[in-house]
Amino acid sequence: LYHAKLMTSGFTSTSYPDDYHACSYPQCYDMETQEYGYHSSCCDGHYSYGQMFDYDAVSRTQFIGLTNVEFLAATDATSTEYSMSYVYDNFQWPHCTEHADID
Repeated sequence: LYHAKLMTSGFTSTSYPDDYHACSYPQCYDMETQEYGYHSSCCDGHYSYGQMFDYDAVSRTQFIGLTNVEFLAATDATSTEYSMSYVYDNFQWPHCTEHADID
């Protein structure tokens, strides 16, 4: 659906907030301080520069992969940085309906 939106009318803004408004849950339990409250780590991953947590490192301070902005550019078919190898031509998945009780 993201591709379809970009390829038709797009969005009114593609800016990514990098202040506290980017996160609607600014309070969390901080593993390092062992306190509940507002910590800069509460919204890790919600900002333009955010990345995925490195699951193998079992750490909230190690990240891997593209940033959110890099990922959005890589999946935006209107971008010069587009790097997906395909775009679906429809939203039908007949291989799923044969295993489910739906049409």
